[in-house]
Amino acid sequence: GLFSTAVGTCALYSANASGCNTAFGHEAGKCITSGSRNIIMGSGAGQYISTGSENISIGDYAGEQCFGAGTGCQNVSIGVQAARKTTCFSVAVGYQALRNSSGNQNVAVGHCALYGNTTGACNTAVGYQAGFNMTTSRWNSALGFCALNSATTPNAVTAIGAYALKSLTTGAQNTAIGY
Repeated sequence: GLFSTAVGTCALYSANASGCNTAFGHEAGKCITSGSRNIIMGSGAGQYISTGSENISIGDYAGEQCFGAGTGCQNVSIGVQAARKTTCFSVAVGYQALRNSSGNQNVAVGHCALYGNTTGACNTAVGYQAGFNMTTSRWNSALGFCALNSATTPNAVTAIGAYALKSLTTGAQNTAIGY
């Protein structure tokens, strides 16, 4: 692609109509065809992005799929396998943070934060395994070590503090502050 930089085996391999992409690592950005302004670093990072643009993926397999046929846009994924399947407007920082999500507008900071999220949207989880088991949840905030850790389908729940609402599995409009 135009104005692009690729270093690594198969990095930006399919880039023909794309532009302004930077990829470092084995198969980094391998499938980008028309996506632009992506920064990708790490083995397999962003490898299945095709038309997605303005993504930052740093770490092995970070932002690997940018779901929706590789159309993910404006995501930040930093860490090994961070935000592997996310769609748009999400931030994942930490080992496997937001790993399984195809949801939009999520923020996950910490080792395995929002790990189990599949299609949930508008969630914020900060801390080791915060929101770990949430799957299809929306509008939740989990701040603290293992906060909201066991919940699978809560909506509009706020948990602040280590282990806050750790045992909650479902529910709506709950708030807990403290250990």
